[in-house]
Amino acid sequence: MKLTLVAWLIVLVGAYQHYCWCKCNTKSLVRAIDKCGTCTKEFCLEEDMSLCEIEDPDGSKMARRELSIILQCFQVESFKETVIVYLFIAAVGSLLAYVLYLDYIKA
Repeated sequence: MKLTLVAWLIVLVGAYQHYCWCKCNTKSLVRAIDKCGTCTKEFCLEEDMSLCEIEDPDGSKMARRELSIILQCFQVESFKETVIVYLFIAAVGSLLAYVLYLDYIKA
């Protein structure tokens, strides 16, 4: 039983989502990705072709400047935070089960 609970917690803790943040000129884009290695300049431009387009001063056409792309890979929750939350939930659940067990024995 304990081994099953530990295995279940490990699976849930390891299931965090990575995101890729792309910024070019004044536009930005955030997309979910599988792993941080896929957060590249090419990925950002494939997701939004107009990410780096800026209007010419005369307003006649759109120019593309791809040199100023800023990339950042991040995850919303960290591994440490997730472990702490699940351990807290397991501890509270265990205490509640223990109280119910004591009530059952006394009755």
